[in-house]
Amino acid sequence: MADSLQRPLGGCALVPLDITHSNFENHRWAEIRLDPEHTIEQIKERLYRMVGTPPASMKLTLQHPTGEFEIPLDDDSAQLKRYGIEPGLVLHIDDTDPNSLSKGGGLEHTEMVAKYTMSDEDYAKRSGTMREFKARMQAARPELFSQGDASSEEPAESLEQLKQDYPVDSRCEVQPGGRRGRVAYVGQVEGGTGNYIGVELDEPQGKNDGTKNGKRYFDCRPNYGCFVRRDKVAVGDFPPIDPFDLEEL
Repeated sequence: MADSLQRPLGGCALVPLDITHSNFENHRWAEIRLDPEHTIEQIKERLYRMVGTPPASMKLTLQHPTGEFEIPLDDDSAQLKRYGIEPGLVLHIDDTDPNSLSKGGGLEHTEMVAKYTMSDEDYAKRSGTMREFKARMQAARPELFSQGDASSEEPAESLEQLKQDYPVDSRCEVQPGGRRGRVAYVGQVEGGTGNYIGVELDEPQGKNDGTKNGKRYFDCRPNYGCFVRRDKVAVGDFPPIDPFDLEEL
């Protein structure tokens, strides 16, 4: 027992006790060293700084770890040593405040803590947000937000008419960027709505190899394929661009 005790200057040996709390089911403060000559009132003040329960809302009990006995510490003016404390016992705090923040695990279970939420209307009033930045960019550079990918939507139309307007193997030009290639597929795409034009590009300026969401629609080299809406594709006399056939300036 002597190894478990420490002696403060000018006082008797400190006694290590485990501290438990009625509102903290999953937490135990191990071997908190207390001065047996301190009064229960002084002990409560120290515990208040440790667990946050005001002394007026504390009901203390000295317990044996196996439950053999429980001794209420009900005299605030009495010294702790009056109750026969010794190492290995448990000092239990019962929080009697019905409005305690820690009641019912309020400080242990984060899912019980109310999260701050902001309405869409309030967020729209704030400045310097990502939404405000995106709106400015869309107004200044609309072409950056019009890529014609598989997430875009268009009015429903006849697939047969679309196939007539965009025959497979027709030469075409895709916007943005004036990318040239050939029509490789016409129809619906997994994960999208409506119909798309699948294009095999002449240069690696695409996003796939003719596959979308794990399903293959046509064959081409990686980054030579793209799926776009009809308003981004023009079919006609669009031969491959010869970089050596350009007039020098």
